[in-house]
Amino acid sequence: MRSAMSTAVVAVVLSVTSSLSAQEASLANLAAREAERRGAVSQPSRVFTNADIVALPNRGPVPTPAPVAAPSPAPVKSIYDLRRERGDVELERAIQMLAQFVQRP
Repeated sequence: MRSAMSTAVVAVVLSVTSSLSAQEASLANLAAREAERRGAVSQPSRVFTNADIVALPNRGPVPTPAPVAAPSPAPVKSIYDLRRERGDVELERAIQMLAQFVQRP
């Protein structure tokens, strides 16, 4: 059992190291291709500075978005309305639950 476990560990280590070396080779190829691409660029890219930004024409003020109406809050019901809708037992239970909630630290 111990030899099977050690064989499995060796197999995993070998597979990881072989994949790492393959990635290093592909990374080296990628770096070489990027160096060739940069060398082939004949015209340098344009660099923007703050002076370029200030020189742009003013296009006027930015329009403000239309205000969004706030949702109206739900109407607050009185104890009497709740008692009429749900009954005395349900109202008492709701009051007790609220009292327990308020007393929590």
